[in-house]
Amino acid sequence: MNSYKKKILEARKQVLKLTIEQEKQIIEIYSKAASNLIDDILDMPDSRTKTHKIDCAKIINNYTKELYENLNNNILENTWESSYIQRKVILDLADQVAPNRHISDRLKNNITKISDNAVRTLIAGGYYEDGKTLSKRLWNITKENGKNIDTLIKTNIAGGANVRTLANELEKYVNPKKRLVSKSFKAGINSYKISYNAQRLARTSITHAAAETQIQNAKRNPFSLGLKWNLSASHSSRMHGKQDECDDREGKVYKPNDTPLQHPNCLCFFTEEVDIEKAIKELKEWSNGASNPKIDKWYEEEYTPKDISNKSTKTIARVDNKNGKIKISNIYLLNK
Repeated sequence: MNSYKKKILEARKQVLKLTIEQEKQIIEIYSKAASNLIDDILDMPDSRTKTHKIDCAKIINNYTKELYENLNNNILENTWESSYIQRKVILDLADQVAPNRHISDRLKNNITKISDNAVRTLIAGGYYEDGKTLSKRLWNITKENGKNIDTLIKTNIAGGANVRTLANELEKYVNPKKRLVSKSFKAGINSYKISYNAQRLARTSITHAAAETQIQNAKRNPFSLGLKWNLSASHSSRMHGKQDECDDREGKVYKPNDTPLQHPNCLCFFTEEVDIEKAIKELKEWSNGASNPKIDKWYEEEYTPKDISNKSTKTIARVDNKNGKIKISNIYLLNK
């Protein structure tokens, strides 16, 4: 096994480790938000006034806001980390094939730019048909969590539950560590599922960040022979012996422009096919003056990606203390 393939396997292990760690982090985020929610519920009076309803709305929306902001920060951080892990493999390959430091530095500079733009495009929803940003997808998930909590509170209050009973019933839903189902839950609501969609989004973001880092760099690599689809080691067990589109794609080598993204929750991965010895030979001959139209074209274009924008947006959730309603606003950040 050559050093390039070893780097690929090392990166794969790191991405899987990142995925496992993130799952634990998300459970902790939900558990902490649950603890704060229960504390706020227990501080409420047992009255049924208009103020009581507003207090409930504030509590639910504060919970939703806390959940959204903490999940958003966590998923963004791990999405970038996944790309960093993958680009290290590509940067190492650049060092391996470049005949001199000048070409190596140029390659590595553009690999970094391409990889950064790949993640920004992913976060902005540029690779998806519906165009939804990562923040929008996450907000929809946390908003649904809040909506379910509101339903549970109203159901229990209508049934005459006091504050302590309400808190006990809520904890069964909002704390994923409890893994309980209550008789007061409507169909489809239980603590097994509260963090499922956030976990699904987070896992997919890590997978797609690594994949798009590979795909976008492969598009600009004159020596790329394509991207090979590899089934994850856990594919069969996760599918319970059934098959899906991943089984049909196993072992196929796709042109970078035709490479399909993994489906949500998928752990399959790509390996870029490159004839390293040929790349080393051609780059060395070209740097010594030999004619090579393919490399000439690449060099003239300076291997520079197009920036998707000079701005990025950050979604901020705020709770109105007067009426307990939540407000969403976007602020623009200048990309450095």
